[in-house]
Amino acid sequence: MIFSGLCAKAQETPVNTLINSLNSLRNKLPIEKLYLQTDKPYYNSGDTMRFKTYLLNADFLTPSTRSGLLYVELDDAANKMVKRIMVPVVSGVSWGDIALDEKEIPEGSYTLRAYTNWMRNFGEDYVFKKAVYISPISGSPTLVAANFKLDTIGGKNQVQASLRFTKLDKDPIRLKDMQLKVMNGKHNLFKDKASTGMDGTMQIDFDLADKQL
Repeated sequence: MIFSGLCAKAQETPVNTLINSLNSLRNKLPIEKLYLQTDKPYYNSGDTMRFKTYLLNADFLTPSTRSGLLYVELDDAANKMVKRIMVPVVSGVSWGDIALDEKEIPEGSYTLRAYTNWMRNFGEDYVFKKAVYISPISGSPTLVAANFKLDTIGGKNQVQASLRFTKLDKDPIRLKDMQLKVMNGKHNLFKDKASTGMDGTMQIDFDLADKQL
């Protein structure tokens, strides 16, 4: 019994040493986790993108006090930075806005990136990223009612979309030629031209690759 107890105690020592070493490393190199919210899921040229962020300690999800400055940028489809701003972080929270000037940030797919200098020590995987698409300026405000249905036809996954376009006063946008684009991040899933009917509606169907499900 005494011998067994001594063996158990001897086996615990390396484990305790490893735990203490990991805790010491965590204290010296704490990892920050960033969450960012935007005010809208998509934007038009000329809009202002407003955002709020929460910077937390990854281990316990408590507000991080290590970094006091946050970098927020927009990268184009070629991963070239077109806009970058810096905002202060107070008690793990920050907020700001980015003016989407048409000449500076034209229509297209972008990646919104946000990070602190400390986060860059751990590699690109720790940088917050979000795909954003910026549409061209529309002549007048448009409301879109959409209904999507996923079905399997001929062994292929197909999306059936019913769209209805109206003005702010609910008057249908009739016989309007439009260019439609469905995207998954920077990848085009569907692109075509179509026209609305007399009631402002439009029906489009397109195949969806299995990997997009």
